[in-house]
Amino acid sequence: IAVKIQARSIEVAPLEVFVEGALQSDNTVVWRLKSNKPLAQIEILVDQQKIEVLEFKKSAFLWDPLGVSQAEVDFIVRDFDGEIVELNHNVSMGRIGLGRGIYSADGNFRIEGEWHDSFALIYQDSLGYRVSLREGSAHVFMHVSGSLSSLAYYNSVSWQELLTEYGSGQLRAVIPGSGWVRIDSRRAPTITESVLIVYPNPFNSTVAIKLEMRKSDFIETAVFDVLGRKICALENGWREVGPSIIQWDGKDNEGRNVSSGVYFFRVRSGSVVASARMMLLR
Repeated sequence: IAVKIQARSIEVAPLEVFVEGALQSDNTVVWRLKSNKPLAQIEILVDQQKIEVLEFKKSAFLWDPLGVSQAEVDFIVRDFDGEIVELNHNVSMGRIGLGRGIYSADGNFRIEGEWHDSFALIYQDSLGYRVSLREGSAHVFMHVSGSLSSLAYYNSVSWQELLTEYGSGQLRAVIPGSGWVRIDSRRAPTITESVLIVYPNPFNSTVAIKLEMRKSDFIETAVFDVLGRKICALENGWREVGPSIIQWDGKDNEGRNVSSGVYFFRVRSGSVVASARMMLLR
């Protein structure tokens, strides 16, 4: 009896690993690793030096970056078949606040706190710029060249378009919390550079804001305080291409004089928001 045996080669999927860093309330970082295979060995190196992790549970490492503002973090993992994958992240971290922030390692991405002091971790991976915030929301800035684009935000569930403004060769937006930010080349902002000029600044009674529209659109304008509260709704309506002037008399919606301090003029046009900082000195 002749028996024909046909041998089949079994294809083994290559090892795939993804790592995500998240800030904790004490400014330590939890690195979580996800892989398509069980891992036999995991090592972490910071600036080429192997580090001792504080805790390891289910492919999650707790790292204390005390005194570190920028570092090269390498993850070397091996599965039980002997396959090795190395992941590299150039990490930046530090305090952020209004007008104060940190840059990514490549210098193209910056993050600032929106209204209060906080702490941030940023690095770049296959999804874009990963931003981990200790608390609150934040302003993000990305340098661009060539055609205009908007920014998109991913919170581990879905991508969404950000309200984006463009000026001085960079895209600007506000993110609600930790996630990823990348350029969305399918969309372009309707408010572009040189959009807002505030004068006089500082002011003590009335301030004028020059608004430059690059295309006709409906706009909404208002004044906010440093806590993000709307102080005064200004003009809402259709604006044609070109310059126009909007004035604020330093009063709230009830007609009361507001106190000295920093305020923000914001204009919304479609899916884009632009803002300008103003200082009132009584």
